[in-house]
Amino acid sequence: MQTDPVKAESLVLEGLHLARENEYQKGIGDGLFVMGACKSFQGQYGDASEYYIKSLRLRQSMDDQKGMAQVYNGLGVTYYNCLAYENAEEALVKGQKAAASVEDFEGSAKIERSLGLLYQNQKQYERAESHYQMSLFLFEKIASPHVGSVYNDLAVISALMLDPDYEKVIKISQKALEAKRSKGISGTGLILLNIARAYFKLGDIEKTSLYIQQAKEASLNRPFDTISSLNEEAELYLHLGQIESAKQALEQAQALIPLLTGVEKEQVKETYKLAQKAYKGLPLAENFKEKQIRLGKELEVIYNSISAQQYKEQSKIYKAENTSLKSLVDQLETANTRLYIAMGFSIVFLLCTVYFLRQYWKISKLFRKYIVYRDDVLLDFEHNLKGS
Repeated sequence: MQTDPVKAESLVLEGLHLARENEYQKGIGDGLFVMGACKSFQGQYGDASEYYIKSLRLRQSMDDQKGMAQVYNGLGVTYYNCLAYENAEEALVKGQKAAASVEDFEGSAKIERSLGLLYQNQKQYERAESHYQMSLFLFEKIASPHVGSVYNDLAVISALMLDPDYEKVIKISQKALEAKRSKGISGTGLILLNIARAYFKLGDIEKTSLYIQQAKEASLNRPFDTISSLNEEAELYLHLGQIESAKQALEQAQALIPLLTGVEKEQVKETYKLAQKAYKGLPLAENFKEKQIRLGKELEVIYNSISAQQYKEQSKIYKAENTSLKSLVDQLETANTRLYIAMGFSIVFLLCTVYFLRQYWKISKLFRKYIVYRDDVLLDFEHNLKGS
C-alpha cells in the first residue's frame, strides 16, 4: 500500500463496493479504514480523516473494540501529521482503552509507538521513551516483526536525551539490528549510522569508520540514507585531517542530490556545510556557501507549502469532524423529537385514563345510589303489600 497507494485505493474501492452490495458491515468498516490509510499515505489527511470517522462510526455501532482501536490509531497519526497534537493524543488515548478492553496486544503496541512518536516530536523525550518501552514489551510478547523498529526508536530517543549515554545507544541499536536481521528485514543503514555516530562521540574512530562503511553498503538504492552515510564519512575524514578523502565522499553525496525530493533535501544542507570546511580557503568554499543559501530558500518554500497544505488538511479534518458531529446532533434531535412525541402520547393517555376513571367513579357512585333507592322502593312495596 505504501509503495503504490493510488493502485491500492482502486482495489479497495472495488472491495468496498462488493461489501456494500452484500451488506457485509465488517467488510465495509475494514474498507473505509484502508481507504483512510491510502489517503493518509498520499498526504490527503482531510480525506483520510473522513474515511476513518465513517469507519469508526460503523465499528462503534457493531461494538467492534479491536476495529475501533485500529481506527483511533489511524486518526491519531493523521492528526499528528497535521500538527494537531491535542487531537492526536485524544484519539490515541481512546484507542488505548478500546484495545485494552479486548486484550488486543498488537493494536496496543502500535498505539503505544504512535504515542512515542507524538511525544518525541514535541521533545518530551522521557514520555516518548516510556511509550516506546511499553510498545517493545507488547511487540516482543507476540513476536512481532516491528520489534527492530521500536529498538531503533529507543536508540534515537536515547541519543536525544539531555545527557546521552552513547554506550546505551550502541547496545540498543545492536538489538535493533539483530531483531531486523532475524526477520530478514532490510533497510538497516540508518541503524548502523546511529551506531557510527555513537562511536564517534565516544572517540572510537576505528569502529566509527567500520560502521559508516557498513551503513553505506546497507543503504544501496536508498539515496537519502546513502547521503547521510557519506556525510558522516566526510565528517570523520575532516576530523582526521584527511581532506582529500572527505572531498571524495562529498562528491559522491552531491552526485545523489538530484534523486532526493521535498524535505529529504534537508540532508544536503549538511553536505554543503561540510564541503565549505573541506574547501576552506578556496573559491569553491564560497560556491558551496551560495548553494547552501539557495537550498535554504528552496527548503523554506517547501516548508511553507507543507504548512499551507497541513492547514488546508487540518481544516478538512475539522470539517469532517463537524459534519460527523452535526450528523450525531441531527440523530439526537430526531431521537429527542421521537421522545417528545412518545411523551406527548403518554401524557394524553394518562389524562384520558384519569378522565375515564373519574367518570367511572361518578357512574359507580350514581349506580350505588340507584341500588339503595331501588332497595328502598322494593321494601316500601313489600310493606304496602303486607298492609293490604
